[in-house]
Amino acid sequence: MHDEPGRDWSVDELAAVSGLSRAAFARTFGEVLGQPPLQYLTERRMSLARDLLRSTDFGLSGIASRVGYGSPYSFVAAFRRHHGVTADRLAQATRRRAPEMRSRCSMYWSFGR
Repeated sequence: MHDEPGRDWSVDELAAVSGLSRAAFARTFGEVLGQPPLQYLTERRMSLARDLLRSTDFGLSGIASRVGYGSPYSFVAAFRRHHGVTADRLAQATRRRAPEMRSRCSMYWSFGR
């Protein structure tokens, strides 16, 4: 899951990779991580998407495909549901703060030297 977050994972496939039955895998996964496997996968994908929006210029289509969504529309809807803000809004806010952050980093580094 972590190596290929964009892959179209199913619980059956994850169970097979782990060498457990579907039921045993789902039960063990839930006990260890406190949530079902596909919910965890969604959390992981949304976290990666947030990081990519903040740190890259891949665009919504590029990020959607990297984190396992077949279309930017389904990705945008899932992102908003998960984060409570649109992906565009997060990306725009990050870009607006980027010059300020670079300025702060420059001040820090010049002050420390």
